[in-house]
Amino acid sequence: MPQIDLTAEKTGIGTGLVTSEPQGIDCGATCIASYDEGTEVTLTAAAESGSVFAGWSGYCSGIEPCVIRVEGVRSVIAMFLPEHQLNVDFTGSGSGQVTSVPAGLDCSDDCMSNYIEGTQLTLNAVADTGNQFIEWSGDCTCEGDCLVTMMVMDTAIYRNT
Repeated sequence: MPQIDLTAEKTGIGTGLVTSEPQGIDCGATCIASYDEGTEVTLTAAAESGSVFAGWSGYCSGIEPCVIRVEGVRSVIAMFLPEHQLNVDFTGSGSGQVTSVPAGLDCSDDCMSNYIEGTQLTLNAVADTGNQFIEWSGDCTCEGDCLVTMMVMDTAIYRNT
């Protein structure tokens, strides 16, 4: 049976590994393995600490393991991006709730959530009955919804009375 090359490449500024079953691909950058024509190969992407697997491109798409029947030269790309923590600190004597879009934060006291670098978030503050939301500070300096684009580390401070 002829051998056919399968190429896996890693892209993005995060870190991770791509492995295959059956064995042959086990790399962090670019690697090529040859398989018998007709072999079904499952590629799995695993992000390293501080990164997240953002998805496949090339022959596969999505974030699930990539299953390929080797019937011709195939190439896939795994994208890894850094993941950063967003901290929300509550100040003042009042109380309220902070939520985020996309989801991840839903808290009434100091909290945090991790997001992929570049994620654009909207934080919404709602004061509890008898309390008043005053303003954001930190990486947000506004009175309405807080808009944040995730970078290395962001902090939004919910100030209320």
